[in-house]
Amino acid sequence: MAKFYIFYIVQKYTYIKMRQRSRNQGDRATYNRLKRNLQTALKKAQNATFEQFITPLSPDDTSLWKATKSFKRPQVSIPPIRKSDGSWAKSDTEKATAFGDHLRQVFMPHSSSHPHAIVVSASLDVPCPMSLPITPFTPRGSIDGDCEPKCT
Repeated sequence: MAKFYIFYIVQKYTYIKMRQRSRNQGDRATYNRLKRNLQTALKKAQNATFEQFITPLSPDDTSLWKATKSFKRPQVSIPPIRKSDGSWAKSDTEKATAFGDHLRQVFMPHSSSHPHAIVVSASLDVPCPMSLPITPFTPRGSIDGDCEPKCT
């Protein structure tokens, strides 16, 4: 940020404090004037930056349409993640390692100190029994074949 804008911001906050303490209308007017000046200065800077960006673009090639498309798309920002040591992870690799460390700490396996845990783990390791495959049938065939004379 330029020193010019920082100067306006510092002045604005000092007049906010003065206005809150004194409730004077003159302080209020000064604060409103500083706020308006800061807003117009920031708006002019944004417009100048936008003009510098859009001036070299032309409708002949696709650069203008790509820029328009990027402006219309919402900007998704992923916030930084706090590491276990208290610092912030800002890059993608730091975020991935911090998230992996967090998951490693949260999803710890339970200790198998219970006496039934050994029996349960032994029964889970037993292979499944083999059985004959199910024979296909149709409901109509089973009704016709098994029906007594009273059913017909």
